[in-house]
Amino acid sequence: SCVNALSEAFEIEIWRQGYTWTQEYSRGIPLAPLKQGGKAGRKTGTRVTFRPDPTIMDATVFNYDTLASRLRQLAFLNKGLTITLTDERADPVHSQEFHYEGGIAEFIKHLNKSKNVLHDKPIYFEGERDLPNGGKLTIEVALQYNDSYSDIIFTFANNIHTVDGGTHLTGFRTALTRTINVYGQNAGMFKDVKENLSGDDVREGLTAVISVKHSDPKFESQTKVKLLSPEVERITGSVTYEGLMSYFDANPPIAKRIIDKSLNAARARAVIHGRDYVTPEDLFDLACHHRIEIVDADVLELDRRLPDSLAALAGRLDDRLEQGARLVLVAVRDRQEGALHAGAHVAALLERVGAAVQRDEPHRRGDPRQVEELRGSARR
Repeated sequence: SCVNALSEAFEIEIWRQGYTWTQEYSRGIPLAPLKQGGKAGRKTGTRVTFRPDPTIMDATVFNYDTLASRLRQLAFLNKGLTITLTDERADPVHSQEFHYEGGIAEFIKHLNKSKNVLHDKPIYFEGERDLPNGGKLTIEVALQYNDSYSDIIFTFANNIHTVDGGTHLTGFRTALTRTINVYGQNAGMFKDVKENLSGDDVREGLTAVISVKHSDPKFESQTKVKLLSPEVERITGSVTYEGLMSYFDANPPIAKRIIDKSLNAARARAVIHGRDYVTPEDLFDLACHHRIEIVDADVLELDRRLPDSLAALAGRLDDRLEQGARLVLVAVRDRQEGALHAGAHVAALLERVGAAVQRDEPHRRGDPRQVEELRGSARR
């Protein structure tokens, strides 16, 4: 109805009940009643042809790449569906077909194609539950971890990209954190961790797609950027917990790999948790955790986008430090005592964003061999 109202010409052809049915509109107003045409045989389907209204729309020329991106997304969300995009404006005519038998699991591979993943195959599970109103709720979840320090989660409701998330996202996040903590505790992997892993810890390096199909969804507004249906949170959480726990039970090595990454994130956060200052050794530990390249024996250099987790860890390093900025951390090791001292420009950098390098208290003394082990770990 929206496309119809915003089109100066709109034609619909329907093949149903053995016949062809047609009707034309202009700006949402029918130009004639629905007309029955010739026989269609066993053919079924609908074809819509429209031309945007230039008195309403500023741009009326379709961008091929934009259409291709959205249609590819729809093919991912509906496994087995074939969508063909043909641009007859081009010479020669350009055509592209989208078909993914793996559905959102292949979507995950597409999103992670340029990343180093922790496990080759994405984790995938699905579930269907009855709704109180008699309808059905179908949930599909696919996820894969990589060695980055940020997370990417796409959520969809009835093929609509809910950019602000909603109850399906909340249910997934809660269940993900719970599953990893329960499995890790049962497997005896949390011996050196005082508290359970946080949501930030378990989402570090995560790429996930959550797609729900709801018979009567409730959205925040007409733009449908956020799903509000309250029952979806509980059901998504249940499907996620059961599906992920079942996967971990069947694949212990992959579960261990994922939980180890979450534990490393937790340890890095714990380094400076609750402090308003950052010691030079803290910076060194964080650099090692984030595999910042050691240029020589005394210099740590980060010449890439600043990871969100590192920004959160370094005391007050936050969005006031522009992403993409070049951050150079210089650590000068006292060769006699094995202590680390931050370069003056590091102190200036931290102070600029509201943190402070500890100056008055003595630096923590460390065994030089442990320092070398950290350096070796960072090099690897």
